[in-house]
Amino acid sequence: FMTKNFKLSLDERNQIIVNDYLQVLGQNNIFCAGDINNLKIEKTAQSAINQAKTMCKNLILASRDKPLISHKHKVRGMIISLGKSDGIIETKKLVITGKIPAIAKYILERIEMWRLE
Repeated sequence: FMTKNFKLSLDERNQIIVNDYLQVLGQNNIFCAGDINNLKIEKTAQSAINQAKTMCKNLILASRDKPLISHKHKVRGMIISLGKSDGIIETKKLVITGKIPAIAKYILERIEMWRLE
């Protein structure tokens, strides 16, 4: 679909080229957020959610003929589990691997599930 209909808006990796406002290249009324766009950032749910927030604000602004806002990527730490007893914690200045990240991930997931109940 994309290569057929939006060939000029794709980069060499077939990712959708977006500008600072998350508009698709050459398409002022089409926005793109998440893994499929060409932003050089980690492709995580956290990043997609932040992009979606910018995109929603810009859709509203565009519908009101107001200036759009640039997307500002928020670098946050990540905790990734690599099985039951292994993981990675990554921040701007620190990387920790092993059991501590796995335990931290487990605790954070339990806290989040408890909040949702």
